[in-house]
Amino acid sequence: MMEELQDIKSHHCGNGFRKVDLHVHSPASKDGGWGDINEYEFLKYFEDKDFEMIAVTDHNSGQWIDKLISAAKNQRKRNNWKIRIIPGVEVSTGNIHLTVLFPEDTDSKKVGHFLSQIKIVPDNWGNPEPISELSPSSVCDIAHNEPFNGIVVGAHCKSDKGVIGGLTGQDRLKTLEKIDILELNADSESPEKTIEYVRKNLKFTDIPFIFSSDSHKPDDICSKTCWLKMDECNFTGIQQLVFEPNLRCSYLTPTEPSFLHLTGISIMGGLYSGEQISLNPNLNVIIGGRGAGKSALIDLIRFTFGFEPKLMEDEKLFIDRITSFLNIGDKVKVFLCFSGKEYIIQRTMDFSESGPKSKLVRKLDSEPQIFEVTPIEPLRIEKSPIELFPIEIFAQGEVFGLTKRVDEQRKLIDEYIGTKPYIKEEEAILSKLKTNSESIIKTQTTLNGEITKASNEEEIVKRISELVKHTEDDIFLHQDKWEDEKRFFDLSEQREKEICELSKNIIYELNSLPNLPSQTPNNDDIKQYSLLFNSLKDSIKDMEETLHKSLVEEVIKLTKIRDDWKIKYDGEYDKLAEKLKELGVTDRAVIFKELQEKKMDLKIITEEIKPKIEKLGGIIQEHKKNRDELIQKLDQNRSALSKKRLELANNFNDQLENRVKISIDVASDPDQFIMKLNEIYDGSGIKNRDRLWANLIDNKITPMKLADLILLKDNAAIEALGITSDATSKLIQYPELEQLYEIQTIKMEDVPKICLKKEGEYDFTPLNELSFGEKCSAILSIVMLNKEKPLIIDQPEDEIDHAFIIENIVETIRKIKHNRQLIISTHNPNIPVIGDAELVIKVKKIPRKNTCTVERARGLEDKEIMKHLKVLEGGPEAFQKRSQKYGIKVKI
Repeated sequence: MMEELQDIKSHHCGNGFRKVDLHVHSPASKDGGWGDINEYEFLKYFEDKDFEMIAVTDHNSGQWIDKLISAAKNQRKRNNWKIRIIPGVEVSTGNIHLTVLFPEDTDSKKVGHFLSQIKIVPDNWGNPEPISELSPSSVCDIAHNEPFNGIVVGAHCKSDKGVIGGLTGQDRLKTLEKIDILELNADSESPEKTIEYVRKNLKFTDIPFIFSSDSHKPDDICSKTCWLKMDECNFTGIQQLVFEPNLRCSYLTPTEPSFLHLTGISIMGGLYSGEQISLNPNLNVIIGGRGAGKSALIDLIRFTFGFEPKLMEDEKLFIDRITSFLNIGDKVKVFLCFSGKEYIIQRTMDFSESGPKSKLVRKLDSEPQIFEVTPIEPLRIEKSPIELFPIEIFAQGEVFGLTKRVDEQRKLIDEYIGTKPYIKEEEAILSKLKTNSESIIKTQTTLNGEITKASNEEEIVKRISELVKHTEDDIFLHQDKWEDEKRFFDLSEQREKEICELSKNIIYELNSLPNLPSQTPNNDDIKQYSLLFNSLKDSIKDMEETLHKSLVEEVIKLTKIRDDWKIKYDGEYDKLAEKLKELGVTDRAVIFKELQEKKMDLKIITEEIKPKIEKLGGIIQEHKKNRDELIQKLDQNRSALSKKRLELANNFNDQLENRVKISIDVASDPDQFIMKLNEIYDGSGIKNRDRLWANLIDNKITPMKLADLILLKDNAAIEALGITSDATSKLIQYPELEQLYEIQTIKMEDVPKICLKKEGEYDFTPLNELSFGEKCSAILSIVMLNKEKPLIIDQPEDEIDHAFIIENIVETIRKIKHNRQLIISTHNPNIPVIGDAELVIKVKKIPRKNTCTVERARGLEDKEIMKHLKVLEGGPEAFQKRSQKYGIKVKI
């Protein structure tokens, strides 16, 4: 993997900025101060300061040209030096100095021939003083024409010997028309003012400016002069500056681009097996004939990133294509650079098939892998490439697909805003709102239960009042006393029985005295005792009979009293039974028990349920307050995003230079609203729902407004919209609270309105009224606005008007390519030629094999690349347009 990365980095990747000095004097200039040095020592001064090319422009001399060219060539081979030599000469015409640069095959003899043509004789070669008797414009004509084919530079143009500082009026203008490049010394004061003066005041808007040192000695060599963008350091590269004065020169030290860019692609197996392709950070154009594999390269990049087609209907086609380019086990690696770090994305082809042969469906089964390049070894990153590296890829037909999808157009605009913070905040708010609605519904359910429990409070109070009234009836008030009497008489009856039992035991037979013999010792005593005993016995018997009779009489009296009371008690009991029957109970204890239970129920309602209801109500109010705040934040977030879109649209319109216009209809897309309403009211019985939803939209009823009307059960307000009472009733009654809360948060998306100004027309035409090509032109204009993410497009000319490519798309490419990598496959030569491609990749199909290869990958000025471009349809015309753009005077 690391070896492949090093190979990619070692490959030539087209145009880059090269440090150059196009005005250098060697020891051949007799006013120089180099001392006694040879050509190698002279070149080392410049090699040590990292110059890649110098133009040797001695005063009226080409003496050192041959040996410097030879020495530079030797050092490149032997010591890997970079330095290259451009032959040149500095001449004076009148008091004006010009430097003339010649193609690399120009030798000292040819420089001498040029000096002779401008009337400077050999005896004066090398001296700074000799002056050509020809005018500056005549010298320019000779330099431009055969056999010299040179480039004329107005040396130190601001000085009194320069075109700007030394000429005035028509002489200056006439000379400027012939000069190809103006030179400013690296130590010039206020070079910006000079550039502005020439381009604005003198109207030479496209003339190139360079910084040069005009070095005559080592101390004159500047560490900073200028950098020219070229494929290789050669004369052709300098010519491109004449073609592209605003794109090919930099006055600042180039730095590695900080924006994300692909550095190369490596393919193992499949259609491009074994190919390693280096890419330029700026404009890369893939060319080739039909079926040469241009689109395949785009698809391979897309496959490696895991970048799915924008439209679902294109997914099957893409998978079928990529599985025809790669076999199972084949690998593709994409190398890229982002914020100073290098990464490798690798994906191995693996797919499965299902379904009958006639309807075979393929599915990609592998996922891309990301590695960060570290000094030790590649470090695996567990993220998806799209998540980590934002890129834009458009396959054939996808640009037109965007013209039909408002949501994709909105995404296209949002990519310029950086909507992630807004989306992230919205998701967070919606999550909180969902939790909030769940809390409200849960609390409301609990509250409803408690309210149900307390709903019979009035009935309980009424019942308690009734029960209390019943218990206060005389019959209930005296009942306890009657029961006390009953308990008394019940106990008395028991005592009475005890007395009766006692009376039975009072009368009993007393035993007689024992009989003794008639003659005893104390017979008289015995007789006397017996008489007394029998007398006592008789007395007792009399007493028993009297007591018994008395007891019987008293018991009869007691029984009568008790029986009389019993009659009274039974009468009272009958009244009680009648009252209980009237009350529907059989026992008065039931009434007292119910009274106690009702009092307990009332106590629970008063002391427990009502405080709980109050507390739950407070919680719900707090939830609703929080909900209102969250809804407000949601609206603010959405409004802020809409405001950003509006600002962006205005900014876009400035950048689109009155060709394409974007406007934003804020919160006007009802699709999500209508979809949710259809989902909620499915089965509601509402007739003509589509017409009803259209009525709501026409009346500008937002999701929030509709939810509020339903929550308030505002039938009148809804019916005022022209909705029938039946539909209104169903609209209000059918949804659950949870669904109403869902309606509240539905987003009415902003709708971008894209219009194009047709050629020759004043007014803008809406997208839906444009032709196929015009629609695609409008969308692509937006796609190509300045962003830092790589933009990869497959054959845009298939969808865009040819004139629009030349007049608008190519101009846009020229503006954005220094801040954004572009990879475009095309068979339209205007894109690489007028767009000034940094790298042109020529691909071809290998005959009789199912493989493709990269035939050539170099900068635009590469001769082989030029040949390939010229054979494309419209190729010569593209180069002609490029020449005409700046009124080029140099023969290329």
